[in-house]
Amino acid sequence: MQAEASACVSELANVLFCAWAVHYIVFSFCRSLLLGSFFRLAGNVDNMASKGLRAISYQVIRKVEADYKPSHTP
Repeated sequence: MQAEASACVSELANVLFCAWAVHYIVFSFCRSLLLGSFFRLAGNVDNMASKGLRAISYQVIRKVEADYKPSHTP
């Protein structure tokens, strides 16, 4: 009876360890995917923002240049 109980506990420990290991591997994989996606998205947003600011500043400069009329008075 003692040997059967010991074997059962040992099998349960193996099952629990395997379940924990699978959970850890899956969690680590998902976390790395999410973090990679987040940093890629953050880089894309930063790139889009800088391109947008460049486009706006270019438009403002063109408008200022178009509106500039130098006076011809000495």
